[in-house]
Amino acid sequence: MVMRWWRRRKTDETRLGIDDDFRFSSEAVAEIRRDAEAGDPEAMANWGGHLGQHGHLREAIQWSERAWQAGNLAAGFNLGTFHERAGDTHRADMVWTEVAAAGDPDAMMCVARLALRRGDRAAADRWLQPVLDQDQPYPVTALGVAYREYGDLDTALRLFDRAIAMGDGYAMEYAARIHERQGDAATAAGLRNDATTARRYGWGPIDA
Repeated sequence: MVMRWWRRRKTDETRLGIDDDFRFSSEAVAEIRRDAEAGDPEAMANWGGHLGQHGHLREAIQWSERAWQAGNLAAGFNLGTFHERAGDTHRADMVWTEVAAAGDPDAMMCVARLALRRGDRAAADRWLQPVLDQDQPYPVTALGVAYREYGDLDTALRLFDRAIAMGDGYAMEYAARIHERQGDAATAAGLRNDATTARRYGWGPIDA
């Protein structure tokens, strides 16, 4: 299984020798690099992810590009992320748009987020329903944060409510903040109470 180094969830996959901090063991790294150099798309994607995690963005982009061109969807998502981290948001947007069109919910969220940041609401709204339709709490919650930052609290709550229905504790906390700002202290308190025992999808809070 390809590891999405920049994504929100771990995997139960142990074949690649991943430790509790979601890092490859030294033995696995050697095997992945060998297989990547031999042209295996999954290994190329994992090798690119490993390089990117350690700050080698130029090499990470090269390997992720090769894996993406070989049809690896996770590598395509990571490729867009590495371009964004390298400061090339235009290229990131282009790659993520292709990955989103192939059905990746995280890429859909990223394309919409970039559109909101540049003030293109119509482009962002194109991906709103596709993201809502996914059974993936993280991209729904993350897009809710993006709409909240854009200033559209109604759409943000719509997204948070969808993620809350999937049990995401972060979405509960973000929705609680909005309800509290709107004067609905009772709803906010209930959401915060539910969040104390809810599962949290992701590596950590999406915002501060």
